[in-house]
Amino acid sequence: MGQIGAPLKVVEIPRPEVAPTYDPPARTPEAEPIPMEPISVPVKVPVKPVKVPEKEPALV
Repeated sequence: MGQIGAPLKVVEIPRPEVAPTYDPPARTPEAEPIPMEPISVPVKVPVKPVKVPEKEPALV
């Protein structure tokens, strides 16, 4: 297959400087996680169905 158009010029793309990888601080025994309070789950209240009033027959 023949090449159509001008040959492509290879351009070197400069790599951006990569930030140093994050090094988390070492965990110490005194840095224990604080126990959370138990989450109170709301009790579902049954919803009473709303009665729809029946439509009156249209007067003709």
